[in-house]
This record gives sequence, structure tokens and C-alpha cells, in this order.
Amino acid sequence: MTPPGQLIWRNHHRLDKQERLLLVAPPADDLAARLALEGFDPRALCLSYAAQEHMEAAGVKSTFGLAVPDAAPYTAPYPAVVLFQPRERALLDMLLELCGSLMGPAGELWLVGENRAGIKSADKRLGDHFARSAKLDSARHCTLFSARVPKANRTFCLDDHVEAWPLELAGRSLTVSSLPGVFAHGRLDAGTLLLLQALTGPGREISISGRVLDFACGSGVIGLALAAAFADADLTLLDDSALALESARRTFFENGIEARLVASNGLSGLLRSGEVLFDWIVSNPPFHAGVRQETGIARRFLSDCRRLLRPRGQLCLVANAHLPYGRWLAELFDHVQVLAAGPGYNVWLALGPIKANQTRTS
Repeated sequence: MTPPGQLIWRNHHRLDKQERLLLVAPPADDLAARLALEGFDPRALCLSYAAQEHMEAAGVKSTFGLAVPDAAPYTAPYPAVVLFQPRERALLDMLLELCGSLMGPAGELWLVGENRAGIKSADKRLGDHFARSAKLDSARHCTLFSARVPKANRTFCLDDHVEAWPLELAGRSLTVSSLPGVFAHGRLDAGTLLLLQALTGPGREISISGRVLDFACGSGVIGLALAAAFADADLTLLDDSALALESARRTFFENGIEARLVASNGLSGLLRSGEVLFDWIVSNPPFHAGVRQETGIARRFLSDCRRLLRPRGQLCLVANAHLPYGRWLAELFDHVQVLAAGPGYNVWLALGPIKANQTRTS
């Protein structure tokens, strides 16, 4: 169980077993299942597909996205709502507004999070949304707050939180829509810009066609740029985040372009389904910040990409320049090159995946 889950469990005696309990943005841990064994009726509103899969496997009623379990969106009053604090302030504000709209007149919100994620100052955000709030407990380097009486008395509307911004690429004026909590919300980050310049900028030598996977698609900006630049690209956009997939859906709808959207924890969903192989995988992957434990995730992703590519398939990604992506890719592909370099980033192109049962010859 995660530290925030442990803190909730330590205080679960404060909750009424006779009433429904809604967990909002829970991690993939065993808190909900343990609460169910104690006689509670927990439901989970999951923003992560990994968390939703975990809840489903544990037999906990859950949904992926912002639709409330067993009810039409935003209409079912819950006497108790537990919100797991996100790091992003804009996302916290959006979820506090959502939770306030889901609570009954006498409902109570619990907000829990890790101290390193800024939970200690969350009482100020609670004061913006609720008339009463108080600290309940702290342990495991986490803090738990309680709040009552939402200040806003209206139905939650997701449209109010969408930010649209213009993007000029491939000679076209495009629009990107994003929601709080999505990577690079409301802007084009430096790594993605370098990747798009390498693939779609003036003088490019690359032509992309066939089945193309945009892994960790976020707001859909990479897939949108590829669709605008390459008419023969058949796009699939994948992400673990419900808010990212909703942002990408809106982005493509606003531009009149079609793409397939897939929710998956990493590439596991495609690997399990026996998905048709791809000609291209393009990505600004989310695990290259340089933290030690993230390098194993990155290497597993590269190995999984090899399994999803055709024999002459290509992988193009942008990553922090100080990480050894070149060495990792060289272990898995026939040909590897730096397609572009910029401050702090490299764009890598790898061609010809070496299958797991093959021996590398060089």
C-alpha cells in the first residue's frame, strides 16, 4: 500500500461503513480492496489506466476517466469522497471542484498526499473551494485534510478547464487542446519541439507512412503534427492517463483528423492483445528525467517497442541527452543514429528491431 493509502487506512475508523465511499485519482494499491473487506462500499474514479486495471482485478467498482461509477457523470451525491492529491496545482483545483460537485449536502472530502508533493500547503487550495477545512492527521511523510461545504453550487463542467492553443506545423494552422495534469499543459515543450522539427521541419529527409504509434501521446500534439505532415500515416495514440486521452480526442476532433485512441499501462495492452505490428513508433516518453529507478522502465519500453515493430520498423524518440539511450538502442536495433540535437535533448532514430531470440552480429 502506498504511503497515502496507509494514512487513509490508519484513519478509516472515522468513516461510516453504511455509506458509499468514492476514491478519486487513487494509486494502484490495495486500499480500496482492504476497505471492501472491512465492510465499506468503495468506488474508484481512476485517472490512470494502471490504477483502473488494478481496481478491476481486485473486484472494486471503478471507471477510467471522470464519469462516476454506477451513475451518469457528475450527478451522484457521495457522503464521503477521498481525493489523492496530484502534484499540479491546476489539476488539484479542477479535481477539488469536481469533488465538491459530487458530495451530498452533509458530505465530507478527505484530501491526502505526500509532503514532498506539496500537501502541507493544500489547506490554502481547500479554502478556495470549501467553507470549512481542517488537518486530520499526518504520518508516513503524508498529510490528511478534511473539508466540508463546497463554495461552488453548480454542476462540474470539464469544458471549463480545457485550454486550447495554436500550433503552426507543416504549413497548417492547427489547434491543440489540453487539460490540467497533462504533460506540457497549454504549451509545446522543448523536447517535443525538437522532435517535431526533426520529423516535419523544412528540409526533412524522413517520410512516415503505414501504421504509426504515438506512445504517451499527452494532448496529441505529436500525432497531430504527423497527421498534418504525412497523409499516409495511420495513427494510433496511446496513453495511461484518462485526461491525456480526452485531451488528444478533443485535439483531433477540433482539427477534423481521425486517429485511434488506446488506453494502456505502458505497451502492455498492445502486447497482450496481439496488436498488428507498427511501421513507426514516435514518442517523447515520460521516464527520462534521470532518476535512477526510471532507467529500468525506459529500457523495458525500448525492448517492448522492438516486439511491436515490423522487421524494418523504426522508432523515433526524444530523450535527455545525458542518458545512454544510444547504447540501449544499439543493443536492440540494427541501426541507430542521432537525428537531431538541442540543448539538453537528443532525437534518436532506430531502424530494424533485433528480435529477442536473435544474436547480434557486428
